[in-house]
Amino acid sequence: MIRAVIRGMPIDTPVQEILQDLDELNIHAEECHTMTNKRNDTPMPLFLVTLKKTDDNKEIFNLTEIYSLKIEVEALKKELGPAQCHRC
Repeated sequence: MIRAVIRGMPIDTPVQEILQDLDELNIHAEECHTMTNKRNDTPMPLFLVTLKKTDDNKEIFNLTEIYSLKIEVEALKKELGPAQCHRC
């Protein structure tokens, strides 16, 4: 599975429109979600896209525009190690 994060789009962008636009570009996403802040559960201008690992879908990392908006696409960074302790 490929998990990519799209930056640079407004928070209120409908997820279905993103999926349709990616399909038109021959990138077949399985899921798309608006990412939320862990502390206060507010939406962020980041969209998490899950795709199958194919050569066509790897092209998502070369995208620079969707809907005439400049975007950045990067791989999802996994958190390393345990959560930080705030008791000390």
